[in-house]
Amino acid sequence: MLNWFKNIDFWLFKVINQELASETLDVFMAAMSNKFFWIPLYLLILLFLIKQYGIVSWLYILTLILAVSSADLISSKLMKPGFERIRPCNIAELNPRLPIGKSPSYGFVSSHAANHAAVATFVILAFSLRRWKRAAFVIWAVLIAYSRVYLGKHFFFDVFFGALLGLLLVYLWWFLLNIVKKKWFSQPIKAEH
Repeated sequence: MLNWFKNIDFWLFKVINQELASETLDVFMAAMSNKFFWIPLYLLILLFLIKQYGIVSWLYILTLILAVSSADLISSKLMKPGFERIRPCNIAELNPRLPIGKSPSYGFVSSHAANHAAVATFVILAFSLRRWKRAAFVIWAVLIAYSRVYLGKHFFFDVFFGALLGLLLVYLWWFLLNIVKKKWFSQPIKAEH
């Protein structure tokens, strides 16, 4: 069974990292993968949380911080050292195009995928978004996960299970947020629409 996953991962890596690659996409994927590139979006999300939830926005901001932090810690401090899966950029036989050089850490699961799936899922839960805006956040998280494979940092299953981790953790923290709201507030806190 593990060989089947490895074979699929190697095949998908070669398709994404080599066959579907181009110099034009290189720049785009590097930007998608750069967490600092997205700081304006993160700040906008915080501002919209404050606008949407007012005086209790701190509960939502804290929930978002806990969700992303737990996704990051579990992926980077527990799963990566626990599974010790080598990144594709460190496997010479794969002949990765990008990035040039090796990566010192392990790859399973992708923290980028976990963190951005957490943010996207949280935004979808926290705001009453139109369908196309929800789809835009899903596509955003998927493109970031895809960029990690494209850039040679991860295999497909690294990003798939990373995104799944982020998604599950947001639902856990969202569930706990609702318990806190019911316990400490007489009326459920609702978004102002």
